[in-house]
Amino acid sequence: RMMYFNYSISGNNHNEVRHNFQSSLIATLSETTQLQAAYHRKFSNPSFIVDDKVTEDEWLLRKENLKASYIDEIKIGYTHSRKDFSFSLNSYLLDMDFAEKTWKVQAATYGRVGWFVISAGVNFFNPKGYNNDYTTFIVNPRLLLPCQLQIGGKAIVASKYDILPSGEKNYLAFHVEKQIGKHLSIGVDWHDV
Repeated sequence: RMMYFNYSISGNNHNEVRHNFQSSLIATLSETTQLQAAYHRKFSNPSFIVDDKVTEDEWLLRKENLKASYIDEIKIGYTHSRKDFSFSLNSYLLDMDFAEKTWKVQAATYGRVGWFVISAGVNFFNPKGYNNDYTTFIVNPRLLLPCQLQIGGKAIVASKYDILPSGEKNYLAFHVEKQIGKHLSIGVDWHDV
């Protein structure tokens, strides 16, 4: 599969057009196993983070330090899945104009036994040149009750501080959701951030 597309984004006092390219090759080794190799050229434009209204002169001064940069991402992935179990392992190499190469590895699994569902994952990040390697562990258990009620939680533990939005090493969340008919659900979430 290959995709090429242009898109335009409107920002403060200017427009940006970028060319993106994505190519992916998937080999199905058996009914339950796949391998994937992919390449994606995308871009990062930090100038669109600026939300406040500024004059044209102020914008030109700010824009000098907010350079749009291309990111080349290479992915190699493996997936094994069955009806109530799946496992995936993905490796990414990101080459960015504005930073050193970054290597990322993700492993995730999903399992279901009756009403109980659990998904879990590990992410390892290695931003070269920054001595800032870190790992995150994620666990997401859920109960699927027969009255169309779902109760679940999520825990994330990072190996370093300041990785999570709260600036802490741990993140917890709880979720309760009730399905009402085919098109309506009501839910409550609690997050510790």
